[in-house]
Amino acid sequence: MIPFYGGRGPDIVYVEEKWVSPDLKITVLAKDTTSTNPGEETTTAIRELDRSEPDPALFEIPTDYKVVVK
Repeated sequence: MIPFYGGRGPDIVYVEEKWVSPDLKITVLAKDTTSTNPGEETTTAIRELDRSEPDPALFEIPTDYKVVVK
């Protein structure tokens, strides 16, 4: 809680909700809200996460790749 206007007004309550994936070590959902804007909530979420192996072709060196030394 944060005192509002030096204690002359209602306290500001800040709420943060965070869900973290232990195996991915990333935040998959975060919500923030304050009592000054109770209808306004900020939500950040990971959506459509694909954990399958990427196509190996993404990591191949292109056939026309050249090293140019100047």
